[in-house]
Amino acid sequence: MDGIIEEDFLAVITMKDHARGCDFMDALKEFVEKYGIPVSKLISVCTDGCPSMLGANNGLIALMKREWNLPNLLPIHCLLHQETLACRISNNKLNDVMNTVINLINYIRARELKHQKFNDLLEELQAN
Repeated sequence: MDGIIEEDFLAVITMKDHARGCDFMDALKEFVEKYGIPVSKLISVCTDGCPSMLGANNGLIALMKREWNLPNLLPIHCLLHQETLACRISNNKLNDVMNTVINLINYIRARELKHQKFNDLLEELQAN
């Protein structure tokens, strides 16, 4: 399937002790070895921008580039954080809208019954 780009959600890995770049790297190495994932095909990593991910020497991105020889690995700041930053930079009206949306999402996610009803609504509307 040449020419086809795929994006997949691989897993949620629980961090047991610390949340340092080397801890993330160890967990990631274990995961890719366990499932035989070819890291040479990795072109991008999406993070939340915290220092343990982006640190110049000991952040996950730096460790991945060094350990797996991926000098062109593209780190991307996650979409929700990008939108929030853009709203803060642009104008207050957009910031107010984003704050309302975030509060609404947090309200739904924090209440299991509301979350289930919201999922049912999305399913009924055939929306993702």
